Amino acid sequence: MKTSEFKMQKWMVSSFILHFSFCITLCVSAVTGLSAGEEPKKPDPKPPDPPRKDVGQWKAPDKPKDDEHWYPEFPDNKVYNDTLINGGFEEVGAGPVPYPKHWAHPDDYCIFWIKDAMSPEHGKVVVLDTDQAQGAAMKRQTQVREALANGSAPPSPPAKTPGAGYGSIGGNNGVSFYSERFACKPKQAYKINFDFKGPSGGAKVWVRGWGMFQGEERRRWETIVNCRVKGTGWAHFEQAFHPTRRRTSKDKNDPGGKDQDNATYTEVAFLRVMLYAYWPNGQYYFDNVKVEEISDDEYKRLKAIPADER
Repeated sequence: MKTSEFKMQKWMVSSFILHFSFCITLCVSAVTGLSAGEEPKKPDPKPPDPPRKDVGQWKAPDKPKDDEHWYPEFPDNKVYNDTLINGGFEEVGAGPVPYPKHWAHPDDYCIFWIKDAMSPEHGKVVVLDTDQAQGAAMKRQTQVREALANGSAPPSPPAKTPGAGYGSIGGNNGVSFYSERFACKPKQAYKINFDFKGPSGGAKVWVRGWGMFQGEERRRWETIVNCRVKGTGWAHFEQAFHPTRRRTSKDKNDPGGKDQDNATYTEVAFLRVMLYAYWPNGQYYFDNVKVEEISDDEYKRLKAIPADER
């Protein structure tokens, strides 16, 4: 090969490589937005989370409307009762359908207000039946809510559809039944008493408290009594609670805030009791629900009793 031809081929190869490199640079710039030779920018650091408005307070809890998935009716007494009323379910409320006064309305599908034929000494009781299909149960609850909103009696309940298994309301939302509002006193300890009959572990009794939080009425506190029983008959439950007291303490010797003198407090304006049943599917009976004020010493004594001995 002549020298001139070799130089020509070498020049062509060099030109091709240079041209190819330039094209690659243009493609990279188009994709990344960078100029040739420009160093890629490091991503901006993640901005810090905004300061929480509830620092030093309890976490902002659910709004009342969020509880509608439990049961859509909340007895809406604007003036709080002094305490829980008619926990024995004997007093009849006025309206288009019979119901226990100062409580919600039974739907006669999942929620019943009846006499316990097996224990006539109990008189009227509330029964929550979770062995109903979820869809049918929710539809019935809507029927009752809308009829009551119009001041009329709801239509007759549909035929029962038991045997739904995990498709039951007991296997999903569960069934709940609320009391009216009653006042919560600041720094006051309480205890709840009630009678229960039904499958062990499938029911709970809630006491829930609402108050103002950041300009809104919110659910700010709750406690639960688990209904665990050993037999098939009626059993009695008792549990202490302190809705405005927070379990916090700055005392290093009392990290759990158990010392009443080191406790801090929050605002809870009113309480409700919620009867609740879910799984296993079955019928759950409640009666003689009572909330009482107790002293701080009595609160400490009851709280010291192991849960399985209360």
